[in-house]
Amino acid sequence: MKFIKNHILLLTVLSATGWSPLLLAGELYPFTYVDHGPTISISACDVMATGSISIPAAIDGKPVTAINKGAFYSRINITGITLPSSVTMIGSDAFHSTGLTEILIPPSVISIEDRAFASSNLSRITISSSTTNFGVSVFSFCRNLIKVSFPVDTTYIASGMFSGCTALKSIAIPPQVTHIDRGAFSNSGLRRVILNSKLTRIDVGAFRECFNLTTVTFPESVATLGNDAFSSCTQLASVEFLGDAPRLGRGVFGNCGLGFKVFFTRGSARFTMPFWYGYPTSRPAPDIAVQRNRASYLIDGQHDVKFGNVILGKRTLPQTLTIRNAGTRKLKNLAISAVGRNSPEFIIKVPVKVSLEPGDAIELEVRFKPAGRGKREATLVIQSNDTDESPFEIDLVGKGLALIE
Repeated sequence: MKFIKNHILLLTVLSATGWSPLLLAGELYPFTYVDHGPTISISACDVMATGSISIPAAIDGKPVTAINKGAFYSRINITGITLPSSVTMIGSDAFHSTGLTEILIPPSVISIEDRAFASSNLSRITISSSTTNFGVSVFSFCRNLIKVSFPVDTTYIASGMFSGCTALKSIAIPPQVTHIDRGAFSNSGLRRVILNSKLTRIDVGAFRECFNLTTVTFPESVATLGNDAFSSCTQLASVEFLGDAPRLGRGVFGNCGLGFKVFFTRGSARFTMPFWYGYPTSRPAPDIAVQRNRASYLIDGQHDVKFGNVILGKRTLPQTLTIRNAGTRKLKNLAISAVGRNSPEFIIKVPVKVSLEPGDAIELEVRFKPAGRGKREATLVIQSNDTDESPFEIDLVGKGLALIE
């Protein structure tokens, strides 16, 4: 590639002693840069730049130490970037809405400012242990992000850092983290989060609207849960506290899954039975939860599954039921059957698995093939080691119609 260097602008200011140079701007294709005297910062990138590009470590013998605010904003055709070890700061919105798919933050980078990589195509991120200053929403809405590699000495996860990262399914909080700031993982795709043993504070809305999250275990160290920390996690069926009850903000578990329950260990202080801050409580145990078509939860003995009107001898499409262990101990001895006079007409595809670890789930399918006219009924029975919901019973209802010739 032909490199063209062209100093294009000399700005001066009038001081008490006369005119003196302040900043020198220039181009080194595809970059525009600013000369600060001893150092250089990258201020822009040509809109036609494509593919993977490397930022030089030095220009005119001066180290490139910063990527300025919005330098690569909306450069959607840039898919890769190599940062030199001279860079210490990445400015706000520097790589916002770019086509970047992967980034390795070099150890020299100390500070990454607000939304620096937001809404980019990043799928993997590796953060250096030297990067200690993070702005707001640094990697927010990176909707392809599937893996984050933290340094082991990370102590803090910044506000909105991974908010809206819907492809992010699992995260293990680094062992030295003590504080997860507000909205850090809100509206992300998390199904599983492993909290570390030194974590003390989870701030406002940190995991709000994580719609796929099913269960969370809080270590003994957790002392504060901020307002709405886990609100609207609509699949969150249970949480377990291994230590004493923390300080609880407003609506921490508001609008969580139907039948949501708080488990706490024997000897834990400040928890109350049968409710704690309005949330049902229990000792550690398995807890069966059943969903219809991966959506609404069913209540034992109160809900039914309707198949509607079906012509005799015809078979319906399956209705899917999800059996989930919302408790904190293994759900075992699962046995599924249909009972009742018309039970042979309800065809059940029984899963092979007979035990579920906490948070795990299996699916079964039920079809209806009427053998007679009129209302047809049976009861789906799910046996397990759940002490207060075994058997879990769901009515199956359909109607057989004769075809008029």
